Amino acid sequence: MSRLFLLWILISSFMPTGLGAGEGPERALRLALLGDSITAGARVEALTESYPAVLGHLLGQGYEVRSFGLGGATLLRSGTPNVWSKLEAVAAFKPDGVLIMLGTNDTVDGDRGNWSRIGRFQSDASDLVQHLLGLPSSPFVFLAGPTAMVLQTPDLKPERLANLTERQPRLEQLRAVLERVVHDLRSNK
Repeated sequence: MSRLFLLWILISSFMPTGLGAGEGPERALRLALLGDSITAGARVEALTESYPAVLGHLLGQGYEVRSFGLGGATLLRSGTPNVWSKLEAVAAFKPDGVLIMLGTNDTVDGDRGNWSRIGRFQSDASDLVQHLLGLPSSPFVFLAGPTAMVLQTPDLKPERLANLTERQPRLEQLRAVLERVVHDLRSNK
């Protein structure tokens, strides 16, 4: 919950307190949360316990928080499924802000082969952020690194634990890539 609280502080501190362009005083600020099964609410009651639902509750009536989470989603365009399939729906929502939290499924290799194509991650991340910044609603974009693997999950089978343990260090590598994306986009402003 402390990470969620920090996220709430960030969003409430940096989101505009006024209205969206051309909107009336009753319109809530729209926040689109784009991500994988963590955003979609895997292993919890999505409508009430997922982090988008809790964040919406914490932010209150002045915000409309909508989840664009997709189980198994990657940031990589070549991944299946990927969040690129959600961009039309995000645009239709006309968000004032977009929070992207991706990368966990990009660490998967094997049959999905995402990690073997990870060289595209930085350019795909940059393209995704630039696409969202270019939406007609001119949203703020928040880029969050992938969360740590929860290796203490009850009833985790040994082969799944081994897979997650192998992928855990990859998350730190992707966080560093996302930091470079933010740095590069800020430098090119």
